[in-house]
Amino acid sequence: MAIRSNTCAIQAFPTQTAGGNSVIEVDFLTEKDVVLDTIYMDTLDNSVLSSKHLMNQLEFTIFPNPANEKITVQSSFEGISNLTLYDMMGRVKAMEVSHQGFFEIVTRQLSPSVYLLKLSVDSNEFTQRLLIE
Repeated sequence: MAIRSNTCAIQAFPTQTAGGNSVIEVDFLTEKDVVLDTIYMDTLDNSVLSSKHLMNQLEFTIFPNPANEKITVQSSFEGISNLTLYDMMGRVKAMEVSHQGFFEIVTRQLSPSVYLLKLSVDSNEFTQRLLIE
């Protein structure tokens, strides 16, 4: 069974655990069919047995940090994602789009300070601090 709206979709189907128990797997997807969450429900009492979230699955690595000349950002997400670099006043200093989860940003023109890097994957956002020396 699948339910779809303009912003997300839910699909559910019967499956079995490794122990052979019958469960229902429910996937919550974005408009671009990225799985945001999957829950497994017991078919006897409809209790949630487990859940896994995109935020726990996504790895977001910046190196070097602190940086001088340039930074490399890698994410475990290999779809379309956006990376935005902000100063502490909220001004955008750089923006990049990636289809492979890999970004390089030249930072030599930035003043030494703390900056924020925001990775956007569909409607989810992940933020980390970056120190420019």
